[in-house]
Amino acid sequence: MGHDIDARTTVTQTVSGPATGTGAQNMLILNNDDVRAVLTMEMAIDALKQSYKEIADGEGISRPRIDLRFPTNDPSRIYQWGTMEGGSANTGYFATRMKSDIRFQADYEGVETHEKFSTRPGLFMGLILLVNIQNGEPLAFINDSVIQRMRVGADSAIGAELMARPAPGSWAFWAPVAWPELTSGASAR
Repeated sequence: MGHDIDARTTVTQTVSGPATGTGAQNMLILNNDDVRAVLTMEMAIDALKQSYKEIADGEGISRPRIDLRFPTNDPSRIYQWGTMEGGSANTGYFATRMKSDIRFQADYEGVETHEKFSTRPGLFMGLILLVNIQNGEPLAFINDSVIQRMRVGADSAIGAELMARPAPGSWAFWAPVAWPELTSGASAR
């Protein structure tokens, strides 16, 4: 597993801005350790279930990821900028996820794979900007690595729950990579 660009950052920062008439603007900058300290798999599952319900009910909005690709000086690599957004009138929040990657193809024992990195192989960059939809205030910049892994794990748990036979007793699912975020005791029935 690679590391995130902010892996050396251990302190949550607050960026103060000019007064907005209702008080000073304070935007949090949260790293993966901050997120890991408060977000549980159960919270991720509950949040995604609520988001999907709001989208189905027309109360939430999301846009699938859009990637912009540019050639680089190395013809075997391309630069890719990706964003995806979503928001909820019920929660009052809007978020955009941003990714900055260098993409390339690699061959592993005859199998062609698409690989990516940011800055250098083994590092990745993804950020989430969280905004208050009532006044447009930026609330936080959040490193997305832990949240992204939790989202993937939570989506898998929700899918397994929806596809399970009624009253299956107990079940388990296996993930080929045992990230701590995915093994935090999440379950679905």
